[in-house]
Formats: sequence, C-alpha cells, structure tokens
Amino acid sequence: MKNRLWHILRTSMQFTAGIMAIVLVFSVVYCGFHYSFYGDELVHMNTAYLVSVGKRPFIDFFTIYSPLFHVLLVPIFRFTGYTFQAVSVARVIMIVVFFARLLVGWLFVSTVFSRRVATLFVLLLLLDPFTVFSGMQIRPDSLYLFVLFLGLYFLSLFLKRHQQRNLFFAGLCIGLAVVFSVKSLAVVGVLSLFLFFYLARMKRVLQVRFYLLGAVIPLALFCGYFILQGSFTQMTEHLIVYSKAMSDGLWYPTRLGFFYIPGNTYIYGLGGKPVTWYIAIGLPILAVFGALFGLFSYKKHAMRLFWVGTLFCIALAQYCFFYTVRSMFMQYYLGVNWILAVFTAVFLDICVRFWKTKALESISETVYFFLFLLVVTVSIQANMLRATAVSMEIEDQRMLQRWSAIPADEPVFPGLLFRPLSQPIPYGYFYPEVPQRIRSGYLPVKTLLETNAVRYLLVGDYTMQFFDSATVAFIRENYVQDHIDSELWVRNNTQ
Repeated sequence: MKNRLWHILRTSMQFTAGIMAIVLVFSVVYCGFHYSFYGDELVHMNTAYLVSVGKRPFIDFFTIYSPLFHVLLVPIFRFTGYTFQAVSVARVIMIVVFFARLLVGWLFVSTVFSRRVATLFVLLLLLDPFTVFSGMQIRPDSLYLFVLFLGLYFLSLFLKRHQQRNLFFAGLCIGLAVVFSVKSLAVVGVLSLFLFFYLARMKRVLQVRFYLLGAVIPLALFCGYFILQGSFTQMTEHLIVYSKAMSDGLWYPTRLGFFYIPGNTYIYGLGGKPVTWYIAIGLPILAVFGALFGLFSYKKHAMRLFWVGTLFCIALAQYCFFYTVRSMFMQYYLGVNWILAVFTAVFLDICVRFWKTKALESISETVYFFLFLLVVTVSIQANMLRATAVSMEIEDQRMLQRWSAIPADEPVFPGLLFRPLSQPIPYGYFYPEVPQRIRSGYLPVKTLLETNAVRYLLVGDYTMQFFDSATVAFIRENYVQDHIDSELWVRNNTQ
C-alpha cells in the first residue's frame, strides 16, 4: 500500500514538474523576444545592413567583430526591409539557435555523464539569469557557442567510439567557433592542448591530424578571403588590437563582480535578493564542489575524468581572462556559465545518488521537488517582469521619427541605424569614446563634413563639447537645429 501511494505521489510530482518546466520555457522565450533591445544588438544589425549594401568590413567601415555572423543575417533584410521588423526576426532566429544549443548541449553532457546530469544542465541554464539575459540576444556569441557545443559533442562521440570522422567534424566546428568569435581562442587552446595529451596518453596521438585538418579548413577560408581582398592586415588589427583598445578606452568600465550586485531588476527581474540572484551567485560555488567531487568520483573513468579536467581548466582560463579585461560585459559570462551549469549538475546528481536507502531517497526527492517549485516559480515571475521592465517605446519612436525625417539614401554623422555611412565609424559607437589612436586614422570631423557634404548630423550638446572649437563653429554656421529633435542638425539649403 505504501509503495503504491508513493508511486502515485511520485507520478504527480513528475507531472507537476513537467508542467512547470514547460511554463519556464515559455517565460524564457517570452523574455528573450520581448526584452528591450540591447545596444550591441542594433550595432550587429547595422553591421549586417552595411554588408548587405556592399560595404566591406575593416576597409569601408570600422568594426571589432568577425563579419561572418553579420553575413548570415543579411538574408533577413530581403524579407523585411531595413526596419525594426528585421531586428525582431533576428531575435526569433537567435531564440531558435539558443534552444538548438541547449539540445546539442544536452546530447554532449548525456554522452559524457548521464541523461539526468544533462537534464539538470539544461534546467540550470534556463534558470541562470545571465544566460537568459544575453543568451538569445543578436550577437556572435550565440552562434559561436552553438558551433562550439557541436564540436564538443562530436569530440565526445570520438572519445567514446573512436570514429575518426567525429574527430574531423569536431575540429571543423572548433575552427568555425574561432571564425565567429576571437573570444573562443582561450577555450579552443585549452581544449586542443588537453586533447593532444589525452591522445598521446592513449597512444593515438597521430589521430590529432584529423582534428587539425577540420580546424584549419574554416580558418584558412576565412583568412584566405581577406588575403585575396587585400585586407588581412586590417582584419587582424581590428579584431585583436582595436578590440582591446576599445575595451581599455571605455569611460565607465564594469568590473567582474558588478553584475552580481543584488537589487538589479534589469538582470534579475526582481528587486532585493530574489531566487534568481541566489542562482547567479550559487552556480560558481556549487560548480567548484561538482568539479572536485567529479575528480574523485570519476578517477577510474578516463573519458569523464578528461572532460572534468578540461572543462575545469577552460573555466579557469576564462576567469583569468575576465581579470585581465578593463571592462566586463554580460555576454562574457555566456562562455563560462554553461561550464558552471555542467559541474553544478554533476554535483546535484551526486547528491541524489548519495542516499543509500529507499526511504531517504524518497524524502530527498520530495525536498528537491518543492525546492524546484520554489525556484522555477520565482524564475518565471522574474522572466515575465524582466521582459517589460525596460521599455524601448520612446527610443523606438525617436528612431521612427528620424527615419521619416532623413531619406534612406542620406548619410548621417556620426551614424544612424540603417542609414548610409558618413564616415568609417558606424552607428552604435559613441564617437568621442573611440580611442584617439583609432580616430586619428580617419579624417577630422570638420574636414569630413566639408569633404563629404554631409547633410544630416545627430549631435547633442553632450557630444558637441568633445569637438574642437573650429568644428563646433562650423556646425553652428552651416547646420540648423531641428525644432523638435534637438540632436538633429540639417545642413543649410544655401550651402
């Protein structure tokens, strides 16, 4: 009788947990689509626009991002035109990529550990506020992580079945990850080093050539394109030198612990210290226990031990990188929080398997169930509130007004979303914040406005104070300030 009652209770808990998981997924999708546009997203969409109208990255305009991601966004404009609808469609695509990444991640973790660990891994990512905040945004990190997960999955299949084609596909995906984002170099470097030593220990070191062959193909094609275009030097300078200069030159940098400050409704959805905040600070702590317990639990399991050691060192390398950058961005955590989720899932799985008797196991499952309900309920609430916490309606209306006032074929200084270039530093970069060493390679503002006969300016009083007096005088003499939009200046008809 007791066994039957427990079976009914357990089935009810599983059914309830399934329903709550579905609602959680809905809240994540809702938050991912409706959340206000992040500045970087519009920068990436504008870069895709520039590529779509034939502008060449690194030659015709300044960018610190690999352009492959933007090339893949170009077809969206054929269906939507250069409007906010394109941004919304891109958001939908990023949501699909996000859940595809979760699926591939589940396959990878289940291959290495178990289905239960994989399911916990996916659940933890859906609960992680940092992942939900930036994991579905329009940025190269989304595709970089997707192809990286594919590479890890193929590599796990190779280590399990020793099929050389899986090693080749793993290398292909890893090389593609580097092409999508230079930030993947630390991950790829540690992973490749551990793989080499693992194969050497297994006396299979020659098989690494299949991995290297796969990795070289996308890198060779990418570099070869810019060599043929004659912009290889500019490409490497922008992606490596200028990207660091931009980060170091930020006026208001954020440090490593900034995003962990409680009370940030922009990130956590709720004020104070909600469950979402405890998840954010709890993941690194539980992940350490998971990594340590994994090292002891899997010391007789070579493949799992390889992955525990590799992922731990990748996470360590990522945190070392965090300490070297002057300013932290939320998307940087995407590259490490999935590893924290893996180790936390390992730790929770070990805790579940810790209980030896049936009674204690049943009690622990009940406690975990109610804890799950609490965490998921608050996370759903936070996701729904976060989606509407920051309204972009005013900014959207301002953009629409400017589009109606400025013809689609007119350049704007310093830049406007989905409008032609007036100078090489496009929309999205705050012109005075761009380091002088970069701006010095382009025409001075006054010369640029005179030479290119730019008709429209978007320059407020705050920006104007960073121009020299001759430039300010030229603007006031040759442009008329709009009576509604104080930042919009239109060139005199007499000029």
